[in-house]
Amino acid sequence: MGVVIVRDTRLVQTAVIGDEHSDVPVVLPTEAIELDFFRRAHAHDTFWYGLLVSGCGAQLAHKLYVDRQCSLSSRACSGARARLSGS
Repeated sequence: MGVVIVRDTRLVQTAVIGDEHSDVPVVLPTEAIELDFFRRAHAHDTFWYGLLVSGCGAQLAHKLYVDRQCSLSSRACSGARARLSGS
């Protein structure tokens, strides 16, 4: 039987905390149950597609999904696939 390769369709899994110039990385959990804990732990943080990690500098929002991997996204960066996720 052949190997099935599932394409990773996440936009952003890695971000920085604080502002677009931050060097404080954070990795978003991929599972919905882990995202609830992550949200509580980072209730007062903002997430950014950081300039120091070749991002567009836009603020990101976490997206909760139960049928696929959770991700961070921004309409401002929607034209460019996030390099941090390997896409």
